Amino acid sequence: GSGSGGGGSSGGGGGGGGGSEDDVVVLTESNFDSKVLQSKDVWLVEFYAPWCGHCKNLAPAWAEAATKLKGKVHVAKVDATVEQGLASKYGVSGYPTITVFQGGEKSDYNGGRSASDIVSYALDLYEANAEPPEVKELTSPTVFKEACEGEGMQACVFAFLPHVLDSGVEGRNQYIATLQQLAEKHRRKPLGWVWMAAGEQDAAEADFGVGGFGFPAVVLVKPSKNKYATMKGSFSADGISDYLIATMAGRTKFADVKAMPAVREHAPWDGSAGELVVDEIPLDELFD
Repeated sequence: GSGSGGGGSSGGGGGGGGGSEDDVVVLTESNFDSKVLQSKDVWLVEFYAPWCGHCKNLAPAWAEAATKLKGKVHVAKVDATVEQGLASKYGVSGYPTITVFQGGEKSDYNGGRSASDIVSYALDLYEANAEPPEVKELTSPTVFKEACEGEGMQACVFAFLPHVLDSGVEGRNQYIATLQQLAEKHRRKPLGWVWMAAGEQDAAEADFGVGGFGFPAVVLVKPSKNKYATMKGSFSADGISDYLIATMAGRTKFADVKAMPAVREHAPWDGSAGELVVDEIPLDELFD
């Protein structure tokens, strides 16, 4: 390990604010390239020396930031006295030196040194760098797992869209574009996004009480807690946005469901207008 420099770390580096030294990634010449330079993520890298007093002072805040940023921004450290090649490559002359790597590009760190400063600076970088989640059609249990139960996800937006015969292709694409726009706007929230057409996921419709108010309908689901909240407002970017903000802030009541509904597997929408399935009843019989 990095050595605590004569017992200077409080309680094994947990230090004060509830961070864990385990969440700080230890970087060396052998893993720097594969972990940092080939990553699309944001990395905060501290170059330190074991004997440096300021580095010891920074350690608890660095560990706390690492724990709080888990799943979003990687917080790492390099012992510059051992990894001298890395230190000279990145022009490190004093300790601690904090640098930012993003998509393999190095930039300066201009934030403060407290845990909260480090976290807020890192989250700003993360937000600027974050790929908005993709709004996926719920076509299988795998899609549900990936979109709604991924690392750090707390809730999932279920959008039930009208049958394509009711909305038309353009109407449906507009609904999906609205959802994608919202996913982009709220990308810092731990939200997954899925859509399905009316009648495709009947278990979800039944469990979440959707359909009675017609379509489109939006339900915010918390898979890990088996809870859901149904939106009563209008299906518009503003309407859904206001609803999400209120619901995530705890201003909306959630209802319980015994378990997450079974997801039925089906072919994804092919972008076409669909066909009206007509029962073959001769017209003259209808008007007898």
